[in-house]
Amino acid sequence: MVLLAAAVVGGATTPPPDTYAVVQGDRCVAVAPVTGGQSVESAYDYRTPFPNQTGNPSASDYSAHGFRQYQASRTTTMLFYSGPQGDSLVTLNGELDNADEGGSTATFEFQNLPQSGSWAVQDDDYPDRDDDWTVGTTETTVDWMWGPERTDGGAFRGIASATEPIVVRPAFNERATAWGEWEHSGTADHRVQRWRLVDDGGQTVTLDMTEPILVAPGSCADFSLPAPSVGATPDDVPRNRPVTLSATADGVVPATSYRWDLDGDGTVDRVTETATTEVSYASAGTYTASVVAASAVGTSDPASVTVRVGQSDEPAIGVRDVSVESAVAGEPTPVRVDLVNDGGGEGSIQVDVVADDDRVGSREVSVSALSNESVTVNATFPEEGEYTVEVGSARTEVSVAEAQPELAVSDVAVDDPVPVDEPFTITASVENVGNAAAEFDVRLQLFGEVVESREVALDDGERRAVEFDVTVSAPGSYTARVGDRTAEFDVRDSGEATASPTTTPGGAGTGSTPGYGLLAGIFALAAVLVHLLHRASG
Repeated sequence: MVLLAAAVVGGATTPPPDTYAVVQGDRCVAVAPVTGGQSVESAYDYRTPFPNQTGNPSASDYSAHGFRQYQASRTTTMLFYSGPQGDSLVTLNGELDNADEGGSTATFEFQNLPQSGSWAVQDDDYPDRDDDWTVGTTETTVDWMWGPERTDGGAFRGIASATEPIVVRPAFNERATAWGEWEHSGTADHRVQRWRLVDDGGQTVTLDMTEPILVAPGSCADFSLPAPSVGATPDDVPRNRPVTLSATADGVVPATSYRWDLDGDGTVDRVTETATTEVSYASAGTYTASVVAASAVGTSDPASVTVRVGQSDEPAIGVRDVSVESAVAGEPTPVRVDLVNDGGGEGSIQVDVVADDDRVGSREVSVSALSNESVTVNATFPEEGEYTVEVGSARTEVSVAEAQPELAVSDVAVDDPVPVDEPFTITASVENVGNAAAEFDVRLQLFGEVVESREVALDDGERRAVEFDVTVSAPGSYTARVGDRTAEFDVRDSGEATASPTTTPGGAGTGSTPGYGLLAGIFALAAVLVHLLHRASG
């Protein structure tokens, strides 16, 4: 509860205050009451066709003929009036006899009204009135409805005896209960444009039309904001674990900020607009965290709570971070998980890698006391796409690529030299270096042409030797190609020396008949093209 300076001391009523404090949000202003020598009823001068009821002259406008200097069109004005019978809170809606006043409606709630006070003026107050007044012991709700060039309002007398702030909650225009139903509402011509306070000197304070105000006798310094209560969740934690500190400010004056001393050294470490904050402690020990609530009327006394940190021998293992560099659908992917054990004992944890709510990898890991450790967990993503990867409270995003096969040829080998017209073997070493199983077309090229192909099925990562059995009917030097790998080999007549080189087309060897080399080359090429025999086996 917000405490106020006492209005009654030793059974005697204190004199009316010089000012009234009005609080809205983070602002507090002191407003001097308008003083007069007549009652608030006479000063308000509410006139209707029923003068016997009002005690004022008769008029058909159902309006306030007093306080004319404080009325304003399209404006709700509030002031304090100090008369012979006490102080009153006066509300004036609109302005009498102003053509710019189109009429409107407003709903006001008054709370914490002193029980010893009463509504000295209810405008309107006549049989079958348009306004809707609900008056309780300490609360009142009123729906004011006024027409063009008229006013509406009221005056509550006895506010000097308030022992807690009076709460005034406004609802203008669309927020008003009768907006759109009252005949002088629902359009721009009927909107209330301003809510204001007026003091004895005619000075005005513009108020926020959407926020409540608090009214209390005295100055802003007469408010006393009580110390909030504060708690810690949890209050016994390992090192580096988050603790949520929560404050509860008791009272109708709203706290506008909270000043936190997190370690009890008397220094404000953090200021927040909300009543909660999160903190973690790196070192073991006992900490006293405290908070002071600040508002438009000052600050509260501090409230504190004790937090015990890192004093248990039990393990306290948590996940600090998770990361994935790249991933391929269907393939085991290493996921790096950074763990921390802030507890005083060694322990183990089941590390589950979750992708879009499905577990894709798991591993049990032991972590020493008071240590950090990074581990790798293999995860398999079922298909390509974007995934959110979570391990405990840590998360990251990963793009998973589609699995693709890829053939690589590492070597082509031939038993060199080989005899003409006799079968020999060309061997290609192939591997699926991709990440998906597939069938590959392995092709053997001689003379720049594909002379044989072989369908070979390989799982991802599988190696295999593919053999081609070939017979060449003409001697010469040849190049075998499989993929991007080649092998040179010679085909020789059975009578040639093993180490002697093949004569190139167009050349002559030692002791040869002139022109024989050229003719032999032509015949050899023709023989190869016509009589090449081949067969392949894998």
